[in-house]
Amino acid sequence: MNLKIVIPSHKRHDRVFAKKLVMDPIICVAESQADLYRQYNPECEIVTHPDDVIGLIPKRNWMAKHFGELMMLDDDVHVVKTLFCEKGETGVIRDPETITLIINSLYELA
Repeated sequence: MNLKIVIPSHKRHDRVFAKKLVMDPIICVAESQADLYRQYNPECEIVTHPDDVIGLIPKRNWMAKHFGELMMLDDDVHVVKTLFCEKGETGVIRDPETITLIINSLYELA
Protein backbone atom coordinates (compact mmCIF):
# COMPACT_ATOMS: atom_id res chain seq x y z
CA MET A 1 0.00 0.00 0.00
CA ASN A 2 1.39 3.39 -1.01
CA LEU A 3 -0.84 5.55 1.18
CA LYS A 4 1.08 7.77 3.59
CA ILE A 5 -0.58 9.29 6.66
CA VAL A 6 0.95 12.76 6.92
CA ILE A 7 0.49 15.31 9.68
CA PRO A 8 1.19 18.89 8.58
CA SER A 9 2.39 20.94 11.51
CA HIS A 10 3.79 24.40 12.26
CA LYS A 11 5.30 25.58 15.54
CA ARG A 12 3.58 22.83 17.56
CA HIS A 13 6.56 20.53 18.05
CA ASP A 14 5.42 19.66 21.58
CA ARG A 15 1.71 19.31 20.75
CA VAL A 16 1.36 16.87 17.85
CA PHE A 17 -1.54 14.92 19.33
CA ALA A 18 -2.47 13.13 16.11
CA LYS A 19 0.75 11.09 16.12
CA LYS A 20 -0.75 8.86 18.81
CA LEU A 21 -3.75 7.95 16.67
CA VAL A 22 -2.13 6.12 13.74
CA MET A 23 0.69 3.74 12.94
CA ASP A 24 3.83 5.19 11.32
CA PRO A 25 2.75 8.83 10.99
CA ILE A 26 4.88 11.28 9.04
CA ILE A 27 5.07 14.83 10.38
CA CYS A 28 5.67 17.47 7.70
CA VAL A 29 7.29 20.74 8.84
CA ALA A 30 9.38 23.62 7.55
CA GLU A 31 13.13 22.92 7.33
CA SER A 32 13.89 25.49 10.05
CA GLN A 33 11.66 23.63 12.55
CA ALA A 34 12.96 20.12 11.88
CA ASP A 35 15.37 19.86 14.82
CA LEU A 36 12.73 20.75 17.41
CA TYR A 37 10.23 18.33 15.87
CA ARG A 38 12.82 15.53 15.83
CA GLN A 39 13.66 16.24 19.48
CA TYR A 40 10.02 16.10 20.63
CA ASN A 41 8.81 13.40 18.22
CA PRO A 42 11.63 10.84 17.92
CA GLU A 43 9.17 8.03 17.18
CA CYS A 44 7.94 9.75 14.00
CA GLU A 45 9.41 10.29 10.58
CA ILE A 46 9.92 14.02 10.01
CA VAL A 47 9.78 15.26 6.42
CA THR A 48 10.68 18.86 5.73
CA HIS A 49 9.50 21.31 3.11
CA PRO A 50 11.35 24.50 2.11
CA ASP A 51 10.87 27.45 4.47
CA ASP A 52 9.42 29.51 1.63
CA VAL A 53 6.34 27.27 1.57
CA ILE A 54 4.19 29.46 3.83
CA GLY A 55 0.57 28.85 4.83
CA LEU A 56 -1.59 25.74 5.08
CA ILE A 57 -2.81 25.64 1.48
CA PRO A 58 0.70 25.92 -0.03
CA LYS A 59 1.91 23.32 2.49
CA ARG A 60 -0.90 20.93 1.53
CA ASN A 61 -0.13 21.45 -2.16
CA TRP A 62 3.57 20.77 -1.54
CA MET A 63 2.70 17.60 0.39
CA ALA A 64 0.40 16.35 -2.37
CA LYS A 65 3.16 16.79 -4.94
CA HIS A 66 5.84 15.31 -2.68
CA PHE A 67 3.98 12.25 -1.35
CA GLY A 68 1.42 11.52 -4.07
CA GLU A 69 -1.06 9.21 -2.34
CA LEU A 70 -1.63 10.53 1.18
CA MET A 71 -4.10 11.12 3.97
CA MET A 72 -3.62 14.41 5.80
CA LEU A 73 -4.40 14.45 9.49
CA ASP A 74 -4.36 17.76 11.39
CA ASP A 75 -1.82 17.83 14.21
CA ASP A 76 -4.38 18.80 16.84
CA VAL A 77 -6.72 15.84 16.29
CA HIS A 78 -6.80 13.94 19.56
CA VAL A 79 -9.69 11.52 19.17
CA VAL A 80 -11.41 9.42 16.50
CA LYS A 81 -15.08 8.52 16.84
CA THR A 82 -17.46 6.37 14.88
CA LEU A 83 -20.50 8.04 13.38
CA PHE A 84 -22.66 5.31 14.83
CA CYS A 85 -22.62 3.48 18.13
CA GLU A 86 -24.93 1.69 20.52
CA LYS A 87 -26.88 3.69 23.09
CA GLY A 88 -24.62 4.54 26.01
CA GLU A 89 -21.38 4.03 24.06
CA THR A 90 -19.00 6.89 23.29
CA GLY A 91 -17.93 5.62 19.87
CA VAL A 92 -14.32 6.56 20.64
CA ILE A 93 -11.65 4.48 18.89
CA ARG A 94 -8.30 4.56 20.66
CA ASP A 95 -6.31 1.80 18.99
CA PRO A 96 -3.84 3.21 16.39
CA GLU A 97 -3.82 -0.07 14.49
CA THR A 98 -7.61 0.02 14.12
CA ILE A 99 -7.63 3.68 13.07
CA THR A 100 -4.88 3.04 10.50
CA LEU A 101 -6.82 0.05 9.17
CA ILE A 102 -9.96 2.20 8.79
CA ILE A 103 -8.01 4.90 6.91
CA ASN A 104 -6.41 2.34 4.60
CA SER A 105 -9.75 0.61 3.99
CA LEU A 106 -11.39 3.91 3.06
CA TYR A 107 -8.46 4.65 0.75
CA GLU A 108 -8.92 1.31 -1.01
CA LEU A 109 -12.67 1.90 -1.35
CA ALA A 110 -12.11 5.37 -2.79
